[in-house]
Amino acid sequence: MRIGITMRVIENAEYNERRDALSREWSEYLSRILPGVILIPFLNNADKVEDTIKSLDIKGIILSNGNDWGESRERDETEQRIVNYCKTINLPILGVCRGMQVLNIIFGGKVERDLDGISKGNHVDVEHEVLIENSPFLKLSKRELIGVNSFHKQGVLIKGLARDMKTFALTADGVVEGIFHKTLPIVAIQWHPERKSPSAVFDQQLIIRLFKENRFWD
Repeated sequence: MRIGITMRVIENAEYNERRDALSREWSEYLSRILPGVILIPFLNNADKVEDTIKSLDIKGIILSNGNDWGESRERDETEQRIVNYCKTINLPILGVCRGMQVLNIIFGGKVERDLDGISKGNHVDVEHEVLIENSPFLKLSKRELIGVNSFHKQGVLIKGLARDMKTFALTADGVVEGIFHKTLPIVAIQWHPERKSPSAVFDQQLIIRLFKENRFWD
């Protein structure tokens, strides 16, 4: 199985150049939970999206972490093109951290730029609990509260949720941490499955079922 993954844009001051980059954690993690998977990093070039997906027979997409929306025009445009094309061919998408926020924006929702000024909890480099509230996802966790890692300053609130999305994970202070599309095989989480997290068992089941069964929440 080939899975495409988007990359962050970084500025390399030493060589005065912009680079596409991906944490090695991703390849190590996916090789562990999906043996035999081939991870295909996507260059931030919107014009090559459709050809890459078709020619390499990609079976799913991960919108990865890093960069705020608006920070990198080429990445924003690439991920928007990916989502729009995947919608037409029913290709499953997993959004992670920034990826969840991007999906919410593309489908018409909003992202709060400063959670510290809105929520009561800290969401940067901590672990906290989320409430799993939708029954198909509750079956994966087998309990209503699970611990997750957290590395984000921006986030989605219920009032800013895109109309086509539904929630399945919320924090006690009202930050949306898990969403899924009502009719498409698209699911997203605000935490990082590729990093150490108390949600590891839940994350593994979520990712395996998404890429092997598409809309498992029907």
